Amino acid sequence: MRKLLPILFLFVTVTSWAGNVTESEALQKAKAFIDSQRATQSQRQMRLAAKSTQVNKELTTATKESFYVFNVGQNDGYVVVSADDRTPAILGYADEGTFNRNDIPDNMKAWLQGYTYQLEYLATHANTRRAETAEHATIRPLIQSTWDQGSPYNNKCPMDGDKRSLTGCLATAMAQILNYYQYPEKTTSTIPSYTTGTKGITVNEIPVTTIDWSNIKNNYNGNETAAQKNAIATLMQLCGASMEMDYTSYSSYAYMIPALNAFKNYFDYDTSLRHVNRIEFKASEWDELIYNELAQKRPVYYCGQSIGGGHAFVIDGYSKEGLYHVNWGWGGSCNGYYLLSILDPHSNTGSGASSSSDGYSFDQDAIIGIQPNTDNKPEWGVRMTSEGLYTNFSVVNKQGSYFPISLTATFYNRTGATQDFDLGIGVYDKDNKEVSAQKMNDGKFAESWGYNGITYNCNIPALPDGNYAITAISREKGTDTWYQNSRSFQYYITATINGNQMTLQNPTVDASGSVAVNGNMEVYSTQTAKATIKNNGTFFNNVVFLLVNGELKGGRHLEIAPGETADLDMNFTPEETGEHTIVFALKTWVFDDEQNQWMEQYNELANTTVTIKAAKTNELKLTNGMLLNADANGYIKSNVAKLRFKAQNAKTTSDYYDNIRVRVLQNSDGGNYYWDITSVEIPVRLGKLKSETFEVEVPLEVDGYYWFNISYKTDGYYLGNDLWDDRNINLIPFKVEIPAPTAEELGVEPITKTKTPSIVYDLQGRNIDNNMMKKGLYIKDGKKIIKR
Repeated sequence: MRKLLPILFLFVTVTSWAGNVTESEALQKAKAFIDSQRATQSQRQMRLAAKSTQVNKELTTATKESFYVFNVGQNDGYVVVSADDRTPAILGYADEGTFNRNDIPDNMKAWLQGYTYQLEYLATHANTRRAETAEHATIRPLIQSTWDQGSPYNNKCPMDGDKRSLTGCLATAMAQILNYYQYPEKTTSTIPSYTTGTKGITVNEIPVTTIDWSNIKNNYNGNETAAQKNAIATLMQLCGASMEMDYTSYSSYAYMIPALNAFKNYFDYDTSLRHVNRIEFKASEWDELIYNELAQKRPVYYCGQSIGGGHAFVIDGYSKEGLYHVNWGWGGSCNGYYLLSILDPHSNTGSGASSSSDGYSFDQDAIIGIQPNTDNKPEWGVRMTSEGLYTNFSVVNKQGSYFPISLTATFYNRTGATQDFDLGIGVYDKDNKEVSAQKMNDGKFAESWGYNGITYNCNIPALPDGNYAITAISREKGTDTWYQNSRSFQYYITATINGNQMTLQNPTVDASGSVAVNGNMEVYSTQTAKATIKNNGTFFNNVVFLLVNGELKGGRHLEIAPGETADLDMNFTPEETGEHTIVFALKTWVFDDEQNQWMEQYNELANTTVTIKAAKTNELKLTNGMLLNADANGYIKSNVAKLRFKAQNAKTTSDYYDNIRVRVLQNSDGGNYYWDITSVEIPVRLGKLKSETFEVEVPLEVDGYYWFNISYKTDGYYLGNDLWDDRNINLIPFKVEIPAPTAEELGVEPITKTKTPSIVYDLQGRNIDNNMMKKGLYIKDGKKIIKR
């Protein structure tokens, strides 16, 4: 039985200049890696166990190596090293055993062969590049509370008929951040009364109120005192009313800007609070922005949208492997580590959760700088946000000392507050240094107000020959420094000056590609649609949507530099057999004169067609289930549960090509009632009568008693956990005590710039692109899954 921990499975965003790694160079990289994993330098001998051409000899006649495998010591594991310097050096490792190229498990062989195939992809896609991101230190979750929206949290929320309204996700997220700081002692002013929009519920005025922090618990399990329930209900009531929550018994909602103002106006938080939108930043910039908040020990108030609805939650930690910790506000359910680009809890059961399964992946925004009032003035440059810029000029002749042009700009105030702005046009050189700034007009704009297409006639100075960027600029009225509007990296006009002529090029959206679908092509099973998109225009920074037979299934943010290619994965679960048309598209709005309203329109980027079959009847035998890190008394003193089980395909006529699910249920007091916390799905492919042993590591967030259920799918559905035979494994009960974080886990190290692939997972959650995951890799939702 072998354990391989793959580290890299993404190559479409790596640098296009390549160099081969020799066997001796690979050996040095392997030694350096092993030394970095141990407290002292290893004295164990390392020797070559295999090359890619030996492992893949049945499938390829290639003579160029794509990886090397080195054994460590006699039985101390092995390291897989890349033979191509376009990828990180270490592709995978094992901390025990040896690698025998004549005895490789099928799934490990498939993974290694897949690596070679993806290098072949690189050879034919030379314009794919690695994105610059920051390498960060681990930050353990800051928020210790696991609160929800129902009772006792909503005990003071208004009644909706004969039912109590939910607190609302924005209120729960706010309350958890206030609890983190245990501040303020009391509200700073009276919260006025209002009437809700949906149900017309009257919410009464709330006078200045003391918050009973001493009676507020991090975890509620139903055994609290009346004072403890009253304290948390009061806090939730204050949070909801302060942002004018639109209460109902099924879904209460509010907006980010009122929440931002509530922090400042009623809870005495910093005036430097800032509302930021994901689409206004490049991926690396957004990553640094969010991480820096956590590095300052400030939780981030975060919101995302799915096609089935939006949700607010808290980003409060970071894994050294590249994932952010999310507290979803669902009583601890689904809390864990996720990529910011995906944020998919794989759950629709939480209060106010989305009705769709695509995750909260687009229209993301956040409130940053949340901390008790320091009277600090905001240090960031206040500016407008561009959402369009173009000119009807293509070539302009110089007149005297300038080039006269006319351009049309669209921009809005997205700062979260009413602002007075000076507005203008700026010119920037190839190093993005300002070489010209002209004020065009000024104005006072409330949040989300601005100009939808204002035309400026301006004079571009006769600068030296070269390439320049023309952007909309703005500054706070009364200040001296001009700033490029947010999103100017996307909305700029390229100006090329050559003598007495200036050539202008508008920003363009010009992208197209192809789609491949991976999965078992069975109804009720998740299929992965992968679009490979080439950007033929200027910087691509958009939300791309997935439509299946014309029905919207998901959306993801995607950015691609000019001339480059990127892959984008989105999942869908077909509910009927037959032909399915898969389309990746951009959404635009067009005005319908007949209906006198704006209408959505989807512009296709790529498409394909697949045929979905009926779900197979499967029969697995699940045996030998055990908790590897539980002691003899059923105690787990760790923040992960390590499970092992064996799966055998009992069918003689068909393979098992689907997932096996580990369902995690929990209670806090050892009673009889357990509720779902999370689940981990393992991609499995077992041949007729074949068997495999699996290990799965499931992250645990809170102390308590746990039940682990392992089941498989047949006829499109998972078997229920009420089957106590070899079709299910039920491991119950196990008591969990999560140890306190170590000094290293609590520490935050400085950020250092490095070149790493963007959007990456590995089987431990270490930066492997979710877009490149294939069957045979075992990771889901940032949770490590190891197949032996």
